[in-house]
Amino acid sequence: MQTPIDNPMVQKALFFCCFFLTTSLALLAQEASQLENVRVLLDGGNKYTQSGIVTLKIEAAGARQMMVSRSPNLDGAEWKEFQSDYGQINLGNDEGEKKVYVKLKDKYGNVTAPIEATITLDRTPPKNPKIAINAEGGFVNNPERLVSLELQAEEAKYMMISNVSTFKDARWQIYRTALPNWKLEPGDGLRKVFVKFRDEAGNESAVASAEIFVDAVPPVDPRIIINGDQKFTTDINGKVSLAIFARGANDMKVSEKSDFSDAEWQPYKTTMEWKFDSQKQGVRTIYVKFRDQAQNESSVASDDIILDNMPPEDCSVVINGGAKYAEDPDKFVELKLSAKGALFMMISNHLNFVGARWEPFRETVKWKLTGENGEKTVYVRFKDEYGNETGIVKASIILAI
Repeated sequence: MQTPIDNPMVQKALFFCCFFLTTSLALLAQEASQLENVRVLLDGGNKYTQSGIVTLKIEAAGARQMMVSRSPNLDGAEWKEFQSDYGQINLGNDEGEKKVYVKLKDKYGNVTAPIEATITLDRTPPKNPKIAINAEGGFVNNPERLVSLELQAEEAKYMMISNVSTFKDARWQIYRTALPNWKLEPGDGLRKVFVKFRDEAGNESAVASAEIFVDAVPPVDPRIIINGDQKFTTDINGKVSLAIFARGANDMKVSEKSDFSDAEWQPYKTTMEWKFDSQKQGVRTIYVKFRDQAQNESSVASDDIILDNMPPEDCSVVINGGAKYAEDPDKFVELKLSAKGALFMMISNHLNFVGARWEPFRETVKWKLTGENGEKTVYVRFKDEYGNETGIVKASIILAI
């Protein structure tokens, strides 16, 4: 009995169907193979971004057209000529996971399924940054200045630690909650440790810090300088300025007494004003000493200055021994001058001392009067070595020639 498959016409039809199917499948396989090494990268392939606008790059060998959308169904998207560097794409401002969908078409019209690229928008830095310094007794006295640190921050991935607020030369390291054997800055006094944290998106936390006192030796290099190291002062009120220094100081005592019997401890500062008893002339000395937070006291430093704010005293001028008349035809007279402590003098026939100059003090001076006959007055001022000037001293005589 002959079956339908034995029929020559059926066999011929089956042959052509199989040939056509095989050829079509081969062509489809050839066409599908045109898209290779497909990758969609947001922000260069980063997992996180802090910006709502990122770059989109599409890698696909053989792609001719592309369709890009934020919608998984690519609603409203249109086919465009394929460009590997798509440019920027707006992800919006809300934080969280963001997705972009891409379809590609090759030269044969084959279209890929939607290709998904994911990135997380994160602008929130690690929260509640904290640091604590652990040391027995609440201060550090070991020569190596080693302490252990406790660290904490929510959602932190990395941390940076430094002894200075600028974090100079510090590097990011993997976040951990404890760090033993941290070395503090050299020297005594209050020492700080600073830390900041960073998440995977690169967001940095606020800086947290902790402080602890290091005490091994008393304050060193104590110094005091009065009025910029001037040798004397003529301030009428006896006021001077002090420049003060000591490494590791927390408090200080300042006094004119070497035993500091009249002084109290006060916070350390590098400058201050001081007032001498302006009536006590001569060499004046100020003493200073320092202590740290552990009550270690430094050696005593001091500085001297001469206080002289008094002008020459007992000043007088006498013309021709006190005579009533001057009768020299050339108008010369003899002046007898007296001024305790004077080093210079200025003499003039005019009250405003026009044209007069300071000259070394002398007790006797030959002086020429000016003008016609009549009463003449000679004016004199005196000055000591520190520049203190007297008021005007004067004497009169009648010129009669």
